[in-house]
Amino acid sequence: MLKEYTLAREEGFCHDYLHGEPQAVKFLAGHFREEGVFAAKSEAVTAAYGRDRTKLAELLLAYNRAAGCTEETEKQIKKLLDPRAVAVLCGQQAGLLTGPLYTVYKALAAVKLAAKLEKELERPVVPVFWVASEDHDFSEANHCYVLGRDKRPQKVELPLVHKGEPVGRLKLTAEAGRAVLERLREVLPQTEFVPGLLAWLEESLHPSATPADWFARLLLKLAGPKGLVLFDPLLEAGRHLAAPLLAEAVRKRAALEEALLRREAELKACGY
Repeated sequence: MLKEYTLAREEGFCHDYLHGEPQAVKFLAGHFREEGVFAAKSEAVTAAYGRDRTKLAELLLAYNRAAGCTEETEKQIKKLLDPRAVAVLCGQQAGLLTGPLYTVYKALAAVKLAAKLEKELERPVVPVFWVASEDHDFSEANHCYVLGRDKRPQKVELPLVHKGEPVGRLKLTAEAGRAVLERLREVLPQTEFVPGLLAWLEESLHPSATPADWFARLLLKLAGPKGLVLFDPLLEAGRHLAAPLLAEAVRKRAALEEALLRREAELKACGY
């Protein structure tokens, strides 16, 4: 069951869209509460996607298996071979220990929504999480906060030297990983659950080559049993599949820039 929560802020684009204000909804492909909006979108997506799905499924299987996925994730990936299949896509930067809690909320919401839509639309719907491994802002992704023994937020940081490379290209050293685990031992409340938690984190740390790898392994441990599928944009096979689209974007860069500037002006005119 999907639960709804009210945002404290009562202004801005996000607020207006959530409440179905026409001036906000017109900028997106309909409102998620509109009758038939998901059915119409799924039909449009499958009609526009004429490429072979085999290579996509193969690269997703290889990547998710390497990250320790469960049989449920493999089943979801194989659904994508069906030409009627669509996906519920979400994503987030590869934060330390999955980063902010809303990262996990996104993943679980995608799983729940995909299951709901699969029943309603009577077609395969796959939950996919985009691991934003291309993100260069390591100062955002290199730390998280946990509730400490003093019942106050305590910062936990991954001590790696960052020289501007994407998080998915940054080498995760054993020393840096152990420093994170030691910091957790230092600040977490002394309960019977902590040893198991630390062992769980360490188990995912050892085979991880980058912070993005560690993130992916942890997220799959949490949501993989529910069928979540991960995608990493730094995958070479994925870049090859996306090459025609990227080449077209380069050819149409002037038109795309003009469209973006026009949309920016329209948003500002609506007060956003």
